[in-house]
Amino acid sequence: MKKLVAFVTLILAFQLISAGMVNATTETFVLMVGKVNSYGRIPVLGFLKAFAKTDSSARVRAVWMTEPIPIVPRSPVSPVIFSFFTAHLINASIVKLDYTDKMNKTHDFFIAGLWSVFNVTFVYKNSTFFWVSKPMIDRGPGILAVDPDPVNATPWAVFTLAIQDFLPVRGWVLFHRIKTVEIPEGDINLDNKIDIRDIAAVAKSYGTMPGRRDFDFQIDINFDYKIDIKDIALVAKAYGTKY
Repeated sequence: MKKLVAFVTLILAFQLISAGMVNATTETFVLMVGKVNSYGRIPVLGFLKAFAKTDSSARVRAVWMTEPIPIVPRSPVSPVIFSFFTAHLINASIVKLDYTDKMNKTHDFFIAGLWSVFNVTFVYKNSTFFWVSKPMIDRGPGILAVDPDPVNATPWAVFTLAIQDFLPVRGWVLFHRIKTVEIPEGDINLDNKIDIRDIAAVAKSYGTMPGRRDFDFQIDINFDYKIDIKDIALVAKAYGTKY
């Protein structure tokens, strides 16, 4: 009997170790979408989107502006000029869930790395337009931290994008998913799958850019300030994917 108990115990221990090994190697993917509402102490409008594979890599981009982008007529009588800021993660050094930083503060989600920030200005004049991208920060160290609500402690509620020598960008988390399968870009309506509705959303905005009706930064998947065949191709590439 003692030998049988020892044998069963050994089998159970092996199963637990095996399960631990499987869990240790399970990949974790994160999608977070947020609404930017402040730049330093300045109220702003904007959004932030992050795709990440924990302990590995991340793609983050953000855009914000102090005023809504105007809808520009095809041939404006006078020049229309507007600007906005964008931030891009260039290289990630830390990508963690439930990360405790050097100040002993634990964050729901944390990305550290090198970031670039640009001030982008669009100019529409008569039937022509051009845009200029002015670098503000080039590969500066910074972090994206997602934290609980400071009032009621609801997790995954607020975020801060803090880049060295730049005012912090803050906002509210609108949507997040944590999965063990890769989360593709292209889920425009955030329903956990890429289907004809996402293709239709991109098609509706096809050919637009900031200042044109139906342009949406969240549909500009490759973030080149225009919605074109490249964006449709990125959605089509992931068509039929569920996560």
